[in-house]
Amino acid sequence: MTITKNLQLQGVQPVMLFLHGVVVEEFAKIDKPWFLTSGLRRGGKKSLHTRGFALDYRSRHLTPQEKATITRNVAKRTAGHFDFIFEPTVRRLGRVVKTEHFHGEYDPK
Repeated sequence: MTITKNLQLQGVQPVMLFLHGVVVEEFAKIDKPWFLTSGLRRGGKKSLHTRGFALDYRSRHLTPQEKATITRNVAKRTAGHFDFIFEPTVRRLGRVVKTEHFHGEYDPK
């Protein structure tokens, strides 16, 4: 149960508390800690992080089955309001450019 150092939460939209609550409950079901790693931050024009409508959570301490379970359960419980996905590690020319994580964003349908 950790919020990473230097995480910007001021400016995260209140609606994100609902998603966060669901994520925390799903981590508790598998008895694993959650780590909030990204809230409001700079990003590309399409990034909802820039407007406070996205959160990221660490996933590297989970098994593949646990990652799938959390992704499935959070997505199911928040369907129609939020998108919640697992983003795998991205490597370019043998270097890690993005570390695996869960990404959730407010995206009402």
